Amino acid sequence: MANGRNLRRRGGRGTRPSGPSLYQKDTIGINVVSNVTESLAALEAGIKEKVLRSAARAGALVFYTEMRQRVPVKSGELFQSIYHYHDDKGSTPNRQTYFVGPNKSKAPHWHQVEFGHWQVNVVVKLPNGRLAATKERLATPKWIPAKPYVRPTWDAKKQAAVTAARLRMGERLKELMTELQP
Repeated sequence: MANGRNLRRRGGRGTRPSGPSLYQKDTIGINVVSNVTESLAALEAGIKEKVLRSAARAGALVFYTEMRQRVPVKSGELFQSIYHYHDDKGSTPNRQTYFVGPNKSKAPHWHQVEFGHWQVNVVVKLPNGRLAATKERLATPKWIPAKPYVRPTWDAKKQAAVTAARLRMGERLKELMTELQP
């Protein structure tokens, strides 16, 4: 009577294949690894293309909305110049950049409102309601106090912007996962 060890050595009854001959080339294990790799690559691409930009925009909109509320004059060039803009050149797949603030070409006086300034010329109101400085000088310069709106916006809403970005990121991740499911 031979024991089990001897049968395996002799290749007789009770032998089992071992090593690579145990599995065929196209088994479920290889397909799962392939699908996982493809799914992870698709998830990474989706996060870079959709989730990060969407989250950055949500945070930028918080600042944009608040800044428009804090601008001291609700009608005029300064109010109309507040914008939010996605920076395509400065953004990378791993970092999305949005700009929020006054458009300096539409409202070149934005910093005078934000930080205050010395008025040295006489200012007159035009028929259309706009103010314009004349060439006539004041006898003594007059300090126009600051009416900040950019810095208080940052101080008041930085945490809310992060929270909005995180919430939007979660929503977009759920949407992306649903899109990627087979």
